[in-house]
Amino acid sequence: MLKTISFLLVFVLLLVGFFLYQKESPVNLLLTFSTENIANIKANSSKFHNKKVTIKGVVGSRLGVLGSGFYNLDDGSENILVMTSKAVPDSGDEVIVKGVVNQAFSYGDQQVVVIVDN
Repeated sequence: MLKTISFLLVFVLLLVGFFLYQKESPVNLLLTFSTENIANIKANSSKFHNKKVTIKGVVGSRLGVLGSGFYNLDDGSENILVMTSKAVPDSGDEVIVKGVVNQAFSYGDQQVVVIVDN
């Protein structure tokens, strides 16, 4: 019993040490492992339509009006439009977005895909 408790204590200390060593918060690290690739979302937009996803990227162009708005998010593979009812982040900020994928509309052979954050 004492060996089990000692092992668990060492494990917890190592885990805490790992997170303290990282430059990002533990929450951001855990979310990073489960983020979806924007290029994959756009290539398979019908599969992702109305599904919740988590994406991570850098904010590009943005438009904020009365505490809500739109911004372009780029994860290095592709970019996507994010619609938010929250404050719009600044250009250049790295953010993690949880939201629902919507195929907004088609124009010719192009699909406009939007993430509505929640």
